[in-house]
Formats: sequence, structure tokens, C-alpha cells
Amino acid sequence: MKIKYILLLIPLSLVTVLLGCWYYSTSGSTLPPHIKTVAVPLAENETLEYGIETHLTDAVIAAFVSDNTLRVVEKKAADSLIKLKVVDVKDEPLTYSAEKTGEKAQEYRLSIQVQICHLDLRKDTKLWEEKLLEGWGAYQAPGEPEQRAEGIDAAAKMLASEILQRTVAGW
Repeated sequence: MKIKYILLLIPLSLVTVLLGCWYYSTSGSTLPPHIKTVAVPLAENETLEYGIETHLTDAVIAAFVSDNTLRVVEKKAADSLIKLKVVDVKDEPLTYSAEKTGEKAQEYRLSIQVQICHLDLRKDTKLWEEKLLEGWGAYQAPGEPEQRAEGIDAAAKMLASEILQRTVAGW
């Protein structure tokens, strides 16, 4: 009697596992099925930080290319569009060292704040929007230009990763 139940449970378990795997693999993205491509035009820059819009745009494009869920194309051929606007860039001391003359900053935190909107160009609707998203990166003091650039790159990559996740996974 017990063997019959076990033999009956094996196919049922297998079906349950397969259905669960199918559901998980097909429900991973919240993108509408007609969204296959994305355009990422150059970000707007409302700050005095020269070139920050290029760093951010390049990082976002690289994230989408690396992920390959959506193909990056020109706006005229795109199903969707990521609009970016850099609204603030801040440098703040992150860590200090005790000096004879007082505390001195050892490391700085550079943060980039952006507004983002993901648009469905085919249906002329907004898929998601974030009024203020922040990414940050640290760099060593005194802020040599190369070191500060590392902070900018880290902040842009953090933002790009978050934008990618919100776009393709709906987080």
C-alpha cells in the first residue's frame, strides 16, 4: 500500500517542481512582452559637474549591454526609453584621521543624485519613475583628479546597476 502512494507522489512532485521552475523563469521580468529594446540618450545635467552626464550615460548603457535582457538601440528604433537627469553631485568627508592640528579627512564620499523615467515608446506610457535615486563612490583624500574620477565611476556604476534592476526585474 505504501509503495503505491510513493509511486503516485513521485510524478506529482515532478510536475510541481517543473511548474514551479516554469513559473519562476517566465515571471522574472515585469517588462511588457513587446518591450525588447531600450534607448538611453545622453543624460541631462543640472549640476556644475562637467561631464558627469557622460559618465552616467555610459555606465547605464554598459549595464544594459552586459545584462542583454534589452538590446540598446537608437531612440527611433526603440521600444522603450530611459530618461536620466543628474540633479546633484556632492563630495563629503567619509573617514577622518587624527592629526596634531585636528582631524583631517582621509576619504571622501561622492554621491550622484538623479531623476529617472522609463518610458514605453510603443504605448506612450510611463513604466516606472524615480524622482531621486542616489549612487555613491568613495575616493582617497587629498582628492587627486584620478582618485575623484574613481568615485564618480563607482557612483555611476551603482546607479546603473539599480536602474537596470528596476527596469528588467521590477525591483
